[in-house]
Amino acid sequence: MRSIDLSNQHATKLVASELIVAARTGNLTIWVGAGISCSPPASLPLASQMVRDSCQAIATELSIPLRVLLAHQGDVMRLEPFLRLVEVVSSFKDVENLLNILRYGKPNQNHLALARLLSAFPGTAVISLNFDYLIEEALRDLFDIQSKVVVPAGLQEGGVFPLPAAAGKNSAGSADLISRIVKPHGTLIMGNGTCGIVATVQELGSGPSRDLQERIMNLINGRTLLVCGYSDDDLDLFPLLQTTHPRTVYWNTLSSEIPPKVNGWLLQPNTNILTTHLMGRCEHLFGVFPRRSHIPLSSDPPLKFDKFSEQWVRDIDSVAKVATIAAWLAQDRHRLMYAKGLYMRALQQEECKRDISLGRFIRYRYAELLRHQVKKKKDAFIQYILVLGLAFRLPLDLPLIFVTIRSLAASLRSMAHRSRYGLALAYSTLAMILLVFAWILVRITPDNQWKASRFHRDKGGTWLPWEVGMVILGLTQKLWWPKSAKQLLLRKALRMFELSEGSNDLYERSASIFSKARTIGMVVNLEDDPTMMRQANALLSQAKDLFILLDDVTGLQNIERLQKALINNSPDPWLSSS
Repeated sequence: MRSIDLSNQHATKLVASELIVAARTGNLTIWVGAGISCSPPASLPLASQMVRDSCQAIATELSIPLRVLLAHQGDVMRLEPFLRLVEVVSSFKDVENLLNILRYGKPNQNHLALARLLSAFPGTAVISLNFDYLIEEALRDLFDIQSKVVVPAGLQEGGVFPLPAAAGKNSAGSADLISRIVKPHGTLIMGNGTCGIVATVQELGSGPSRDLQERIMNLINGRTLLVCGYSDDDLDLFPLLQTTHPRTVYWNTLSSEIPPKVNGWLLQPNTNILTTHLMGRCEHLFGVFPRRSHIPLSSDPPLKFDKFSEQWVRDIDSVAKVATIAAWLAQDRHRLMYAKGLYMRALQQEECKRDISLGRFIRYRYAELLRHQVKKKKDAFIQYILVLGLAFRLPLDLPLIFVTIRSLAASLRSMAHRSRYGLALAYSTLAMILLVFAWILVRITPDNQWKASRFHRDKGGTWLPWEVGMVILGLTQKLWWPKSAKQLLLRKALRMFELSEGSNDLYERSASIFSKARTIGMVVNLEDDPTMMRQANALLSQAKDLFILLDDVTGLQNIERLQKALINNSPDPWLSSS
């Protein structure tokens, strides 16, 4: 790997000339993240800063410590899951209000350089993970060009959204730029003082569509890839990037080291990717590209996001919703006592009585909190029964009934895991009956009810095979079976996990891969098959990468337990500890 210090102007000019050669031959793709929009006059906050300041505003509003909403290391939830959380608990409008900060940015030197490259070299493409509109604005300001971008198929059929032309500008040259700016996370719509997003928040973090994946891979495979302002920590696109095969990669970081995950991808013996590490600010690189035209950079002072986020929380105007967002964050951070108190505080608000749907939803979230506490399984069961009673009241909420029945089945499966013999069989049988009923319910619920529901992400998916596989696994562990019958049951469970392994949801996929590895480990314990042992270790490696990506500490601990069991050829650790 070659390393270049971008503060060395001579070396930087050599790199720029190499990139210009790739652009002239139509082989340059530039992958950009939020880091390119931090410098003035754009001065936009990083995703982590947006979430941290929003959490600070929520903590201040509810008079709770900020650490309740943060991880032990001070880390915050990634932006995309945070936006999904806000949309589910509150509304899509509140997501738009939060992202409204991005409309105040002005193009900086990085955006202008990208606009020049796109205009000068027809084969150049940009893949931007940013919502902001600054590359497109730079194109319009520099060249009177109205571009088009490719985004997830959210509000626009086919996923292509034409950008509005600026006042007094024409759209000459726009045909050359169609589909050359790809924004997998979506883009802002700006005009007439309003701001919106072309993408539904449900799509964020779930992975791009197959068509968009193919488009991205075609723009990277066999080409020169320049990566700037990107931190490799998103849940959906970095795994896709790892499957691509660029000819040459220039990876820019502020630090002197490339992140380990990136290093592991680029330096694999079988990749043969020529890699150059660019150390320093990307402005040093973009500043040496030839300038054919120039517009003055804006000198307006940047808007302070912490003040903006405080106003955003006040605009939600619902203590119940703000408390529920905080409770969800606290639950994810294992601050369970705080989460319980926040849910109870939300349920006591008057708006829960006025908004029946909100009250039902918060009651369901409270039951979910109890289910994930070992000593609260029975309390959770009672809460689910209460939620079912509320869901059957008019207006009938079929999606809520579905998710509650599914969670009841999961509770019974957990109770079977902690019981023996006849009781375990009874719990498992009842769980299987509920899963079948839930599967029927999801098929008969009208689509319009799903679209209007807070549980739209729970429709369909691969949850059923995984739950069935877990029930079969529990029955295999808790009851005595002849060896041949046990092998047959394990093979059936394995088949169920394979069906759920293809989920677009990374949380479901990581659970499926880990469960598959665990099942194979039980088969190895019965058959002593070295081939299956290697397969189990490979699956655990995949699951570990996903758990690291998802910041799932419990998942990593479970992998460590299972790896020790496989090395020692000992029984399944969850069987021996129950």
